[in-house]
Amino acid sequence: MNGDDPELRSALQRWRQGPVDVHSSGVRRFRDNGELRYSLRSLEQHAPWVRNVVIVHAGAPPAWLNTTCAGLRTVRHEEIFPDPTVLPTFNVWAIELNLHLIPGLSRRFLYLNDDFFLARDTPRSWFLPPDGPPRFFFEDNAIPVRGASRNVTDKACAYTLRYQPWKGSHRSPALARSRTNWRMLLGLAPNRNNTAHVPQLYDRDAIYNLEARFPAEFQATRRHRFRAPDDLALRILYAYTGLACGQLQAVRLDWNSPDYLFVRLRDDPEQSRGGLDRLEQERPRFACANDDVVSEAPNPPALIYWKAVMARCWPRPSRFERGPTQ
Repeated sequence: MNGDDPELRSALQRWRQGPVDVHSSGVRRFRDNGELRYSLRSLEQHAPWVRNVVIVHAGAPPAWLNTTCAGLRTVRHEEIFPDPTVLPTFNVWAIELNLHLIPGLSRRFLYLNDDFFLARDTPRSWFLPPDGPPRFFFEDNAIPVRGASRNVTDKACAYTLRYQPWKGSHRSPALARSRTNWRMLLGLAPNRNNTAHVPQLYDRDAIYNLEARFPAEFQATRRHRFRAPDDLALRILYAYTGLACGQLQAVRLDWNSPDYLFVRLRDDPEQSRGGLDRLEQERPRFACANDDVVSEAPNPPALIYWKAVMARCWPRPSRFERGPTQ
């Protein structure tokens, strides 16, 4: 979503009611820090094998986007939501449950949020190896059980796990590390890791199959304009269903891995500066910078620093940007 679009901001104010939940409807969820521009630059530079890009959006696309570029399509929410009366939506879980409905979508497609970046050359085989099923990436970060869930996002992930009981080894990279495997010894379900905030490869037909299995849950989540604790989180359902069926292989990306960096941008810029400096100096394969700046003041220091880091990491314009005369 283009957080600078007047249409979007007006709709947000109209539909947001009651106290603002920073995790579901706070300004930081919709603020435009310029990430999409640099995410596209990183994709073109480090994954040139990606031929076509589809941008799903509400409101107007950003002015700098070259919508006539070959290999680029923009798709509005109205084109993929089966029931347009649930729109507008500000809920990423609801939007993701419609990605398989994009007209002309390839069966296998790479999905990125606008704050996902590649900082190192990444071949197609990183997602689709020649000697095994597609890879799906996990963090070393357990999804809190429902009673211990901290926020609406955690609660939705924990809620989704109920639809796919764990099947497989307790040594899987998708599971939280345990020295003793005490949960297995007690006959308890293992703690499962969250999926990593990185580009992930999806199978369109597999999502169609999930909707056929859980039609009521898909419809209920689509009706939630803002994130809700009983949302169906596609990435969780897709990943753990794929693992249970042997259609995916789990790969864990450790926090200190050269292949993964997750940075939370904070109101105190010093809390995020170290991670951003690591991005610029070490260039990990995948990076995500999550806007957790609660302040609604213009130009918070952490976001100023973040924009400067993006400009230095990916300075070369992509074909998806308008030229100076366009």
